[in-house]
Amino acid sequence: MAFVYSTKLKSLLGLKQSYSHVSELSDQRMELGEGTLWDDEKQLLWWIDINEGQLFRYDPATSEVKQFDLDTAVGTVGLRESGGLIVALASGFAFFDPDTGKIEPITDPESDQPGNRFNDGKPGPNGSFYAGTMGYYSEKEAGSLYRLDPDGTVKPIKKNVTISNGMAWNGAENRMFYIDTPTRQVIAYDYDKSSGEIANGRPVIKIPRGVGYPDGMTIDTDDKLWIAHFGGHAVHRWDPSNGKHLEAVPIPATNITCCTFGGPNLDTLYIASANIFLSEKQLANEPAAGAMFKVQTNYTGRPAYRFKG
Repeated sequence: MAFVYSTKLKSLLGLKQSYSHVSELSDQRMELGEGTLWDDEKQLLWWIDINEGQLFRYDPATSEVKQFDLDTAVGTVGLRESGGLIVALASGFAFFDPDTGKIEPITDPESDQPGNRFNDGKPGPNGSFYAGTMGYYSEKEAGSLYRLDPDGTVKPIKKNVTISNGMAWNGAENRMFYIDTPTRQVIAYDYDKSSGEIANGRPVIKIPRGVGYPDGMTIDTDDKLWIAHFGGHAVHRWDPSNGKHLEAVPIPATNITCCTFGGPNLDTLYIASANIFLSEKQLANEPAAGAMFKVQTNYTGRPAYRFKG
């Protein structure tokens, strides 16, 4: 499938190595795939379809995809240190046991804001769960970024967010990277692992127009960020130390939402996409829209952190 790339995107795709061996996990298609998560202990991949309220588990050993219906919108999913999962639902934070299907509510920090939902998040180095919200119609600055601590305390750590999205931590665990999508920026914060607090936010990457919007992201062992570009047909690797673009992974889908490293050596990049907002003509010309993709890379990621609650 050939896409008509913008001049800016063509120039970025031409930098260094571009990957041409991207493949699909299955023939499944998602309206709004997100939340890619690799369980390094069980060697399983998790992800979600936000608006459909569905959670998926992929076993590379058998190629089996199992679907869990959560019956409500789900914004993100994380691993628990004690086993099972933590999820951010339309109704707030909850634990989910995939063995029994039981959902155990924790708390809803926005019970008074029915027009909002969670969108992206993950456990951090201190064992807390970080997840942000947004308006269902992307209302400007309607959301917040929250930190749920292992003791059940929840705190807003950033307010006036429009589309709370990707986050990652550096190898030294003293810096947190964060995306509010419409700003087209990656913000770096000083991160205090002992308290989970963030401070001194400053932009370190600015995404140019014509290459989509920054969405979910992950980080490799070289402390380089891999960012899914929604509307941009690609995942891009960026250097947050100087803001430079390094290389790209072209994807045969327009709306790329999230990515994570997985596999036995953590060198397979798993990439989620969405078919939301595409016209019938676009869908007809883009049969891979909404698929989950994978590609072998020359880099390695880090194991996902786990919620300690």
